Amino acid sequence: MKDSDENINACGGSLTPNMTDDNVDVVATGEAGEVDAKEEMDAKETTFTMKPEDRSSGENGDANNPAKRVGSASEAFEHILFQVGSYGKWQWKIFFIVSFCGIFTAFHNLSAAFIAATPEHWCHVAALDTLDGSHDLRNGSVPWKVGWEGKGEFSSCTYYNRNWTGLVAGGLTGDDLPFLPTSDVPIQGCHDWVYDHAIYETTAVEEWDLVCLNKYRMSFIQSTYMGGVLAGALVLSELADKFGRRTISLVSAVGFLVASVSVAFVTPYPLFLIFRFFVAAFGSGIFLSNFVIIMETVGSEGRTVMGMMYQCFFAVGFMLLPAIAYFVNDWRSLQLWISIPSVLMLLYYWFLPESPRWLMLQGRYEDALKILRQVAKTNGGSLPPKEELDVLCDSVEEEIILLSTPNLRRRCLIIFFAWFVVSMVYYGLTFSGGNINASPYLLVFLSGLVEIPSYILSCWTLKKRISRGNHTVFHLEKLKDLTCAHEYTVAVSNRFDVLGALEDPEELWDTFKRETLQTAKECIGERPRSRHGFVSTETLEKIEESRAVKLPGNRDQHRALSRRTRTLLGRDKKRYVRSLAEDVEGPPTAYRALKKLRSKTQSRASTIRAADGRLVLDMDGQMARWAEYFGQLFTVDPPIEQLHTSGLRAKDADPPIDKTAPSQRSQRGCSKVEGWKGSWCL
Repeated sequence: MKDSDENINACGGSLTPNMTDDNVDVVATGEAGEVDAKEEMDAKETTFTMKPEDRSSGENGDANNPAKRVGSASEAFEHILFQVGSYGKWQWKIFFIVSFCGIFTAFHNLSAAFIAATPEHWCHVAALDTLDGSHDLRNGSVPWKVGWEGKGEFSSCTYYNRNWTGLVAGGLTGDDLPFLPTSDVPIQGCHDWVYDHAIYETTAVEEWDLVCLNKYRMSFIQSTYMGGVLAGALVLSELADKFGRRTISLVSAVGFLVASVSVAFVTPYPLFLIFRFFVAAFGSGIFLSNFVIIMETVGSEGRTVMGMMYQCFFAVGFMLLPAIAYFVNDWRSLQLWISIPSVLMLLYYWFLPESPRWLMLQGRYEDALKILRQVAKTNGGSLPPKEELDVLCDSVEEEIILLSTPNLRRRCLIIFFAWFVVSMVYYGLTFSGGNINASPYLLVFLSGLVEIPSYILSCWTLKKRISRGNHTVFHLEKLKDLTCAHEYTVAVSNRFDVLGALEDPEELWDTFKRETLQTAKECIGERPRSRHGFVSTETLEKIEESRAVKLPGNRDQHRALSRRTRTLLGRDKKRYVRSLAEDVEGPPTAYRALKKLRSKTQSRASTIRAADGRLVLDMDGQMARWAEYFGQLFTVDPPIEQLHTSGLRAKDADPPIDKTAPSQRSQRGCSKVEGWKGSWCL
């Protein structure tokens, strides 16, 4: 067995690696001879230590120069991960190790619903403290007003400015308070309050009197917290790219524990806000770093499931928080109860590995392959032979920059905006529970409970790839007209008036959906939509117009509209082709897309190979292979002797190509595609 510190050098002979969709065979020719079984076993146990810059260009010049290679770290790692097991026991073990952090971050993300809850309160009149406590001292001392729901209630911020000390000295009792005259009595704002402890024993709002004139200060509690989430996502994510996901996760876990415990003991209100800011920042670092570790260690076939199930742990914390708050009514004690369990995240030091993908990108191949051997051992896979590891690791250069192309920028901006809107609604509903006449504990618990089936349903939907054509599209641009927007607002308000009389939740939900859709249809109107994404709204409207004139029998107008429709369809298809070309981020993506279009079975190969089985990593070679393969889609198979060279023991690199000649219609359609040569279709 070779020593674990052995450096892997380029082989003297020529290597001809061949990969089909299911296996990898490597046969060496020339001076190196064939690789026997013992050498292959040793190759799997060898540690790779050579860096790309240490290799010479070799006889092939730029073809073997790492600076000229196009293969990215992502593609090289995907190929190795597929060999060792990209979705198995090891991935699930890491998933459960890192996912429980979502429970602790959910505790603090939503804790303001209880530690900063605003209990019922009213002005404190010190002179009335000597009266019998069995009476409601608000009668006669606090004005009566109409609440935001149209219901009467006692004022929270004003009281009747009487000579209360003289009245009490003159024999005023609690029974006399309701009969005191209130007309022409001046009303004054107060600076001291009495809080109702029926639901909460103490809250941060009560401790710092964040009500009435000081109510604006209460909004800082959650706004500074969400600012910490933003700061942590921006700063710690960059640090995770530089120092490693595991390192930032461990540092964030320590900071998260210290800051969250400190919140329970601070006295000044500004310090309370500062420590909550750091709780949010470090919590964001933990949650995002662990999520990236999961996504970087699992194959594409498991990312949808694990990505959605990762959010379920956040929902579990969402449900556990009101259960804890129900039994712990003091806000400082509650803060300790939800902070101390975070000490479990310190166990990451012993159980959480670094992302092997990140290690590979940093050139730390020994550390990456050490983890990948553990993956292979747990999942029952094996590392590729050392010669192929040499080629794959040599292809590592840089990761794709997220905003490097117009399409990626556009999609990212859309996702950012959607996330912003969803977060506004999500946290708005959570923290507005006090405005609903129901138990706040039950409301928060149910809000977390409904998340779990929604994540499962979303996971199933993404796996099934439900068509976007099922969505209803309305003319939302009409809402730019203030008159239309006002009419829509009034119509929605009138529709919702009928919901108050409904008590059955199922009937209430069905009525809500029906009334909302009907109102939108009447006030805004639907837009015609096709299940084919490339058909524009203008074309759809022409199709509807053509159908409308066909019914009365206006043949001339119908033919004119039909010709216009065909012209628009052709234009839409050309735009669609251009957008597809822009979406292709590299030759590997295009090559795999073409193979997937031709075969019903999904290929799991992650690299481009030539027809004779050689691994193609340079840009020019990949582009040539892409063009060659695309041309073969419209031709017959080449002679078998062109696919096999002497001494090569391998199967065909690609599945058989359909020998049936394309129809004339297919040839004409291909020749019309802008920028493509019609001769490829012949």
